[in-house]
Amino acid sequence: MSPASSPHLTTAPGHVTLSLGGVSANVAGSARSLGISDVLLVAPISDDLFGLVARKGLKERGMREDGLVEIEGGTATCGILLDERGELVGGVADMEIAERVTGEQVRDFTF
Repeated sequence: MSPASSPHLTTAPGHVTLSLGGVSANVAGSARSLGISDVLLVAPISDDLFGLVARKGLKERGMREDGLVEIEGGTATCGILLDERGELVGGVADMEIAERVTGEQVRDFTF
């Protein structure tokens, strides 16, 4: 069977959303929702679409944005596929940027 005729190499109708997530962002957001007003998420982002999503997500949660460390190469991204019940079917996590952030880049933040 050629790749073009394979039933596994196609797209399906659905919905796509972009949102701020990840364990650290979710923990910081939860702390903020519990009334801790000065939550600072320290995380590497790039000047790309996903970096904009991170900034917007923090702003919408009423959180500080000054903990975002700008690094070239692409903001960490996790694309997931959910079934009709919202259960995880699979996904791809590109977290390479986290390996490039250094302690020196985050140590001077004012908490």
